[in-house]
Amino acid sequence: IVALSEGSEFSLVDTHTNELAHITWVYIKDGNKQLYISNKVLLTNVSWNILNYKGMIYGTPVTIDGTEYKLRSLTKTEWQNIVENQSNITG
Repeated sequence: IVALSEGSEFSLVDTHTNELAHITWVYIKDGNKQLYISNKVLLTNVSWNILNYKGMIYGTPVTIDGTEYKLRSLTKTEWQNIVENQSNITG
C-alpha cells in the first residue's frame, strides 16, 4: 500500500497495463444508485481535508478507460450498510 508523502499528488487514472496493479471493484446496485467500491486500500496518509479539497468527499467527475464516473467517499450509512454489511447484502 502506498503512503502519501507531504506535498505529493495523487489521482485515479486509466487501468494500468500491469495486471498485478489492477484494482478489483465490488459492484453494488441499490435502487437507481450504482456503486463501485475498491476491495483494497489504495493509498494511506490522506487527510479528509485533502480529499475534500480535491472534491473526493462529496463527488467529482473522473474518466477511467473512457467511461465517466462520479468519485466520492462513502457516507457513514453506506459504509455501515455495505462494508460492515448491516443490511445483510447477499451475492
